[in-house]
Amino acid sequence: METGTRSLDHLGIVTPVFDQLGIADVIDSRMPKLRQHKLDHSMVVKAIVSTVL
Repeated sequence: METGTRSLDHLGIVTPVFDQLGIADVIDSRMPKLRQHKLDHSMVVKAIVSTVL
């Protein structure tokens, strides 16, 4: 019998939970876009959280 391990990156866990909990909606409702930036605040926060973990 052969066994092995496999790495499960955190992005596969963090991103779906971020979406399921509706964190993006909360962030965008509390910090609406006031200028013509291309990214929403929630997208920036999601990227930072994914990078830090």
